[in-house]
Amino acid sequence: MVIDPPVEEPNGLPVPEAKPAETLVSEESPEEPAAEPGTEVTVVEPPVEPAEPVEPTEFAAPEETEKPKRKWTDRLNPTRWFGGRKKDKADDQISWKSSTPLPTIPAAKPVAPASTNATRVVNVLPTAVAFPRYAYLHPALPKAGDRQVAKTYFDDGAKAQKSKEWQRAKAAYLQATKSDPAWFEARFKLGQAAYYTGETSLALQSFENALSIDPNDGPARFNFAMSLVQGTYYADAAKELETFLQFDPNNIQAHLEAANLYAEKLYDVAKAAIHYKRVIGLNPEHPQAVNIRYWLIRNKAN
Repeated sequence: MVIDPPVEEPNGLPVPEAKPAETLVSEESPEEPAAEPGTEVTVVEPPVEPAEPVEPTEFAAPEETEKPKRKWTDRLNPTRWFGGRKKDKADDQISWKSSTPLPTIPAAKPVAPASTNATRVVNVLPTAVAFPRYAYLHPALPKAGDRQVAKTYFDDGAKAQKSKEWQRAKAAYLQATKSDPAWFEARFKLGQAAYYTGETSLALQSFENALSIDPNDGPARFNFAMSLVQGTYYADAAKELETFLQFDPNNIQAHLEAANLYAEKLYDVAKAAIHYKRVIGLNPEHPQAVNIRYWLIRNKAN
């Protein structure tokens, strides 16, 4: 390698020295022998073979396909739901795999359907069993006694009745009836006093004796019917009220009492409706008119 001396520029500035050129020698290529001076060296390049075309390669399918993700339901095993796991059970415990026989449950006895028609049930039952009946005395017409002595007791009983001393009044009227058994007023007042003191048997006997003296007396018949109601003789009380209404067909109180008996005690809707309609027919503004109309609508008797 020949290095030329630096050439100075006309303007007198120094010219930087040129660095020697470095030659890179490839490690792979072997060193060639140096050519002698005065000989030409011919460089022969190796023939270049044309590159063969490369066909595109297809990706081979994987041998194992990707498995889908398992759902939580895939982990359920129905075979382990019943009897899959062994549990500690007592010897006498009954299980699905136990050989102990199950206890037999007795079959329920058939029950007859209950009837909702109260009227039909009452008609089927005997009257003597369903409702007690009153044993009528049918007293004969009593003989007259000492009316003056009886009046003394009667006046004392009237004073006690005004002050509502019913026990004292009852005792006084009882003595008056003993003094004069044929005195209607004494029998009637004794029945009233016995009714208010709760002595139903004495009240019934007194009113029946009064009716034997005067069978057409309306108040005595009505009070006799109310005493029968107090003694739970409902069928006989209804009959006595029907008899009373033959003499006084427009008596509102008698119609109302008869209707209540048929509706609440005897369960006879048809007869109760007749008397209820009579009540509101005689007095449309009756205090019980609204309740009566409601009862008629509810029982389809309007």
